[in-house]
This record gives sequence, C-alpha cells and structure tokens, in this order.
Amino acid sequence: MATTTFTGPVKSGNILSSTGTTVGTNVKNVGDIVLAQSGTINYDDTSATSLGFTIPANSQIVGIEYHVETLFASSSTTTIAVGISTDADNYVAASNVTATATSVDCEPAAAGRWTDIGSSDQTVYGIAVTNSATAGVARVVVNYLQARDLS
Repeated sequence: MATTTFTGPVKSGNILSSTGTTVGTNVKNVGDIVLAQSGTINYDDTSATSLGFTIPANSQIVGIEYHVETLFASSSTTTIAVGISTDADNYVAASNVTATATSVDCEPAAAGRWTDIGSSDQTVYGIAVTNSATAGVARVVVNYLQARDLS
C-alpha cells in the first residue's frame, strides 16, 4: 500500500478565518489533526530505552496509552514510564501495568509536561520496572498535535 507524507502541521476545515458570525459560512472551523507514533517496550528494558520514534518540536501531547501485546507474566507490580533520554519519566511517571492488563491510559507526569514538548524534536524513551516479570511487551502510543507552540 502506498503512503503519503506531509511535512505538517496538518489541519482540516474549509473556513480558514472568521469574517462574520454565521457558523458554517464565515466562522473559522479549521482544526489540528491528531497524529500518533508508537514503539514497543519489553519487560527487560530496565534502563531508558529509545522507543524508536521522535515527536516534532513544539508539539502538544494529547494522550499516551499502552497497548499490551504480551502480558507481563508473573508480576502484578510492573510499571512503565515514558519520557526523553535525559528524563525517562518526563511525560508519564511510573504507570502500573498489571499481569492481566491489556491497555493503560496514562496521565502527565506533572502539570504542563504535555502542553508543549519544547523547541527541539524529542525522541521518546521508555523504562520498565517489572520486578519478577518473566515476559511482557507493551506498545506505547503517543498522540499529539504538531507545531502548536503553546509555550
């Protein structure tokens, strides 16, 4: 299958600016497209590990979730953190993934961490603390709005 690549940011809508007050006719309706990138983290990735993707500068993260591809067997206390090379839990502090969990919706590690990732592209890292886990793979999905520049 063919793919199309946009340099972005990608926006959608047919009224670029407001020139009046009639919704659907002359009130701006252009919005940002949510983009996503993902990579996997294994139960034995116990030091900061690149997840294999980079978020563009000035992006706003709107969600991070884990989709478990292989259950984290033999451990009810597995945690996964997501961040950058210099701070592996910059975006998500240690979020619990139980032995039977198939997905986890995450919260920001601190207020403002998802608002704007900064003026440089950021490669995303993950780290797992699995205690006694003998298996486990999670796909980390980062959803973001490109080039919002909200800092």
